[in-house]
Amino acid sequence: MKTLSNDFVSDVVKAKGMTSVKDLSKVTKVNRWTLSDVLNKRKNNVSDETYTRLYNFKQSKEDK
Repeated sequence: MKTLSNDFVSDVVKAKGMTSVKDLSKVTKVNRWTLSDVLNKRKNNVSDETYTRLYNFKQSKEDK
């Protein structure tokens, strides 16, 4: 399990932009309920796989 920092979650929110949670879920392949909990800071412990998917999404947006 990984613990998500507030800065990490903020970076994902910024990268998300105006994309809906449902669409972001499809792109990242993270369950939309888990994603909603993470983005709304109701959950900060996620599996290594979920962390990697969110990290890769965040990085892909920063690289553009």
